[in-house]
Amino acid sequence: SKRISYPYHSQKLPCLTPTPESVTDVMAMSFAETDSLLEKLKAQSVANCRSVSSNQRMRSSSVPKYRPMTCEEDNSQRTRIVEFLSDSLPSTPINRGLYSQSQEEERRRLQRISNAAFSFATDLDATINSLKSNLNNRNKRVASSSRGGLSDATPILTCGCRKFKVGKTTSQSYSSVLVFADHLLYDFLHPVHRSRIQMVMYFRDMVDPKIGGLVLSFRLGKPLECFTQDYSYSNSLHTLAIKFDNQDDVNKVREVIVPLLTK
Repeated sequence: SKRISYPYHSQKLPCLTPTPESVTDVMAMSFAETDSLLEKLKAQSVANCRSVSSNQRMRSSSVPKYRPMTCEEDNSQRTRIVEFLSDSLPSTPINRGLYSQSQEEERRRLQRISNAAFSFATDLDATINSLKSNLNNRNKRVASSSRGGLSDATPILTCGCRKFKVGKTTSQSYSSVLVFADHLLYDFLHPVHRSRIQMVMYFRDMVDPKIGGLVLSFRLGKPLECFTQDYSYSNSLHTLAIKFDNQDDVNKVREVIVPLLTK
């Protein structure tokens, strides 16, 4: 057999070598297909637009559009609101002077309260002053009675003592002894009752007064209220005694008391 050789380009793709007639046909076919495709797209677009318009018409028919009210409709609605509120509110007529009247009544009430408070404070102040005055007078009377009516008197002599005796009982608690024109005044700490008793010893009531050493002793011709179990005025052995701290005080007491006892 005889082998036939072809050129290189026609050897690889001999069947794809176009001719002038085939190129014209292919272009014509491409234009026709393009036109057909455009017509389909146009028809689809028209169908979509009609569907959207249909949906819009359905929504517009179900949801009403806002429409401003006319003057007559607005007045009618206002009238209905006023009638509703009138039915809801109480039927008592409004008194325009009620508020001012209430203010005046409140002002008068506060004025009355203020006057009453001022009057009460004035009365309370007067009462307190009266109580203070009465208390001061009472304290003066108590001091006067404890000192034999000589509340304003100045003691002639003052001495310090540490031992006292009343009948069967004694006290070793320190106390000042005040010497007045007609009596002695000192405190006695009762060892049993543990209370201080103010002793007012008048010179006129003293029986057989004596000063021996550092001791002033005497008896009383009547019972003592706070010493009913300790002192018996009928017992000659029961005496009252005051022991001074030093001899100088004893000498002063002797100089002062002896002339007073002899009056």
